[in-house]
Parts: sequence; structure tokens; C-alpha cells
Amino acid sequence: AGNLDLRGAGPLVEIGFALHPDCLGESVMTNAVRLAITYAFVEAGIEAISWRARVGNIASLRVAHATGFRLHELVPDLLCERGQIFDGWTASIRFGDPTFARTRWHFETIETDRLVLRPPVEADLARWAEAEADQQTSFWANQAPPSAAEIRRAYYRSNWRAAKGTHLVWVAADRETDQFRGQVMIGGLAQSPEIGYFMHPDSRGLGLMTEAVEAISQFALDRSGLNLARLQLSVADQNEQSISIAHACGFRQFGLATAAEQLGDGTLADLLCFELVR
Repeated sequence: AGNLDLRGAGPLVEIGFALHPDCLGESVMTNAVRLAITYAFVEAGIEAISWRARVGNIASLRVAHATGFRLHELVPDLLCERGQIFDGWTASIRFGDPTFARTRWHFETIETDRLVLRPPVEADLARWAEAEADQQTSFWANQAPPSAAEIRRAYYRSNWRAAKGTHLVWVAADRETDQFRGQVMIGGLAQSPEIGYFMHPDSRGLGLMTEAVEAISQFALDRSGLNLARLQLSVADQNEQSISIAHACGFRQFGLATAAEQLGDGTLADLLCFELVR
């Protein structure tokens, strides 16, 4: 089914594993890693186990997350594989730590009348890039159109943050075709949760984003969802479309930050602050 090894001598070792494709999705490697951790700590006298993987190895990240590893940081130029250098994700677990997930990694899919709200997948990246490169999106976000490589890094980063429980991203996909229509994200989950969103230009004016934001907001405040007490939304005072979405989804304006948002043309706009409270 696969193989697993603990490399190194002394109190600290590094874990590595690989799974045959036929066994994916059956928790085979998660159970194997949990068994190996128990052996290392109970039988072999190991004090700590480190894990590292190439950035983008989401399958390995899922196993590390599920078996209780503390997810640390992304380290540039950490790994050399077949003569190529890659950035790496890092994590570790120590003797006495539980071997179950420390945070909840949300995979929930939410359906509305016209959309399926789901985690992003690689097939979304082309339209994700088109949406972020659109002139209107770039203007409100005050950012240059991202490259394909930057979008891929953002996709990997969304998985890393979701595993750490700090940031969640949903793709608003067409219910019939599964085509990327837009994206909704909630950041700052550990401190002050805030929702944001953008649409692909060919999907605007149809009420789809209102439908998506309303569904995600309800999930965020629902006790069986994210169980948040409050959700914030910040919008430039000139962004009439986003303001109308906020009102339609029940958000209430509670403040204004003067000249707090720089726009794509270099001007400063007032930032309207909205909240939705359970």
C-alpha cells in the first residue's frame, strides 16, 4: 500500500511516507503515521518527529494535519529533489502530544439555488487568474494582475491556512457545470474574522455573489458551521456593488475609516465597516 520511514538518530527524527494511488482516500497513511508515531515515542525513545514537504504537496499536508503535527512555517529553498530546489512546509510533533488534528480543516460544500460553494481545486486556477487580472478586481484590490505562478502559490497558501485554521476559501462554482464563477474567503479566524469576495467578469450582474456571500455568512455564524459570533466586512465607499451585497446579506454598517483604503489609481478612499452578528 505504501511505505513509511523514520530517518535520523537520537531524540529527533524526520518522517517520510508515500502511498500507492490505489489506496488514496482511505486513511491508510494517516493510520500508518499514527502507528509509527506511537512506536517512535513509546518503543524507540524518540522525543520529537519533524515533517517537511514540498509546498503544494496537499496530500502529505492532510496526513500531517490529521496526525497532530504542529504546522509551523513555509521555508524558502528548503528541499532539493532530483536536482531541483523547492520551498517547503514544516511541522513537528513531540512526545506527549495527541496524534489527532489540532485544528479543524473545513472541507464543507454548501449548495445554493445556482451555486456550489466548495474548496478550490487545480482546475479552478485558470479562471481564478482571469478574475484577479480583471481591471475592476485589480482596481479595488489595488494590486497588479498576478501571474499564473502567483495564483498557484495563492492556491497552495489557501490550503496551508485552512489546515492551520486561520483562513478559509470557497470557490463559487456553477451548480450545473462546476465552472469557477468567483471566490469567497474568510480571514482572521483566530482573531477578527472578515469576509471578502470577488467575481469572474463574465459572472457579474446575475446576483451570484449575493447568493454566495449570504450562504457563507450563514454558515460562518451557524453553531454547526464555523460558530462565529461576529463577521466583519470592509468596503471602499465608492464600491457600490460590494456595498449593495453587504446590505442584501444583512450586514450593518458600524463605522468608517477615513482615507484608509488605497485604490488602483493611487487615490485614497474611505473604508466602510460592516458587521453581521449572531
